[in-house]
Amino acid sequence: LGTTNRAMPEYPRLSTDDWMVAQFESYRNHRHFAGGASLMNANAEAYSDFLATQGRYNPYNMGIDELFVINPDNPWDISLNPNAQLMYDEDFQDELFRTAMRQEYMFNVSGGTDISDYYISLGYLNEEGMAITSGFERISTRVNLNSQPVDWFETGMNLNASVSDYDFLLAEGTYTTNPFFYSRMMGPIFPVYLKDGNGNDILDDDGNRQLDWGTGVGPQGTRPYAGNSNLVGSLELDDRSYKQENLGARVF
Repeated sequence: LGTTNRAMPEYPRLSTDDWMVAQFESYRNHRHFAGGASLMNANAEAYSDFLATQGRYNPYNMGIDELFVINPDNPWDISLNPNAQLMYDEDFQDELFRTAMRQEYMFNVSGGTDISDYYISLGYLNEEGMAITSGFERISTRVNLNSQPVDWFETGMNLNASVSDYDFLLAEGTYTTNPFFYSRMMGPIFPVYLKDGNGNDILDDDGNRQLDWGTGVGPQGTRPYAGNSNLVGSLELDDRSYKQENLGARVF
């Protein structure tokens, strides 16, 4: 038994508070430097830009118009309202990745007589991948038989067989089906599950949590990044698995 986890720790990432301020500043700076607006007007226009770009995703207990505080003595200085509190805090990485379990078991038996010997082994390996729905499973066996009935004659047979199941996923490039890229590009204000206006889960008729696919269902607007997707749900449907069977034999 064992586990598989990251060899390198996660690099520092912006908190939700810092991310919100950085987004507001980016809209303000674009209006000021690219659009030529005065700093005062650029700050004012950043509110509408934030709403238009981020939709209605707001994890705080107050509206966007109350959320940001502009320092009157230094209009470059933006901070969050000290009374702002997060109503939800969900991370796609927590749902898409796991501490993977590795299980490997071996059984073998051997024996013989004065003129023959044998060796039989059976193995089982089940190794989960770090990303959900990924992993590798294998059952293998080996049989070795040897016999020498007389001094001048020796014979034997070696057999091996295995059945392997590979569960792959597209984990390269900038595809939104790549959970490593997807979870790093997803802003911290975007929840995994649908939320109501108070930050509570919106449950289905059976009482189960519903994934937020970023399509505008619920009080949130359309998610600006990777709308109409949620890898927590779609990875189960994106089947890239295959089975491999091997058989080998040697007689001498």
